[in-house]
Amino acid sequence: MSRLPLAAVEQLRFPPVGGGEQRTALLTTIQVDSRSVTVAATHLSNRQGYNVRQLRELQGLTGSRAAPRLLVGDLNMPSTVLVFASRRGWPETGRGRTWPNSTPTQQLDHILRNDPAGVIRPRGARVVAAPVSDHRALVVELDIAAS
Repeated sequence: MSRLPLAAVEQLRFPPVGGGEQRTALLTTIQVDSRSVTVAATHLSNRQGYNVRQLRELQGLTGSRAAPRLLVGDLNMPSTVLVFASRRGWPETGRGRTWPNSTPTQQLDHILRNDPAGVIRPRGARVVAAPVSDHRALVVELDIAAS
């Protein structure tokens, strides 16, 4: 969901994983004042290894779009795995345990940024209960410099 209009929307379908659920990603551009921001949103496979390949594919595709870039969603991997799985230049933007919703013990939901010019400045992060999910929501406030 976005309060801002989406432009250049593209859906990426990852190859199915041995009878698992179809996983997809949405790539789009949003306009934040005078700056275009590329955003990818996804729910990666819960099968280890497959989610790493999906993450790297999505980062590669998103990285070919205009910067700055954000990648958000349920990546189905804890931060300790994400550090090794992620391509260089995609730091986490906000931390907090998001799963399971009832008593979170892990962070499976992440917001990553690829921002070579440093125009995105995180102001704070928090985790909030989400009554419609088995995860809590990671909410990050960002300042995005005008172009």
